[in-house]
Amino acid sequence: MNRRVRMETVKQVFGKREERAARGMNEARRKLGEERERLAQLEQFRASYQDGSRDQQTIDAFRLRDYNAFLGRLEDAIRQQYAQLEILERQAQESEQRWQEQRRRVSAVGKVVEQASRAEQDEAGRREQDVSDEQAARRGTGTRD
Repeated sequence: MNRRVRMETVKQVFGKREERAARGMNEARRKLGEERERLAQLEQFRASYQDGSRDQQTIDAFRLRDYNAFLGRLEDAIRQQYAQLEILERQAQESEQRWQEQRRRVSAVGKVVEQASRAEQDEAGRREQDVSDEQAARRGTGTRD
């Protein structure tokens, strides 16, 4: 097995790793997008809930207590969602870095494969030239005899 063939095999392995890394990156981005949407929904719900309570002119103590308790839970959910987003953003960045690293490896091995292929072609060209030169030399010496 010559060098080019071996390196093409290595390139295929790295290519599969790059594909897995790309799928992981896309999945991380998808999750991040979903969680951003969830945060937007929570914030929108909080705003509409607060706006709805402003429309009420009077509110008794029990309703005020329930309102504040619910609003507190909603704020907690929003804080948790921000924390979740930070984690997912970090994971998305890490998965993108992994993908970029795999992509660089595939590119580097691809260049080695190209060099090996060129070297093979050059060697084949030299062999053909040697054979051609040898045949010409035989013809040349054969006509002198």
